Amino acid sequence: MTRSLFLGLLILCASQAAAAVEIFKWNRVPLPIQLGVGHERIIFVDRNVSVGVPRSLSDRLRIQSVAGAVYLLANEQVPPTRLQLRDDESGEIILLDIATIDSPKPLEPAKIVTVDPATEAASSSACECAVCG
Repeated sequence: MTRSLFLGLLILCASQAAAAVEIFKWNRVPLPIQLGVGHERIIFVDRNVSVGVPRSLSDRLRIQSVAGAVYLLANEQVPPTRLQLRDDESGEIILLDIATIDSPKPLEPAKIVTVDPATEAASSSACECAVCG
């Protein structure tokens, strides 16, 4: 009984670790995205975007944008480069600074969450300490 309970907990922990997602908060500062050479990385944007990429990377970087997700695969080392994600509906631009790293295994997917500047300013200025009330 104890052995099966331990095994069940081990499997549950392993499945949770495999489902990890790195969260990036877009607040108009370019987001640093690392890519492992030879491993595809998925960037969830939750909106349809077009990707602007320098022509110099066309042979080294495969980019696909489908249904709110961007799939990036570096076939070889890529120098630090800026990509632009353009929201197909609103025209908003999100900047990514990509760079490759040596990674023996695929990096976890990333998710970009956008922040409304007015909401962010209001929440960051609202102090709830004992002095401010």
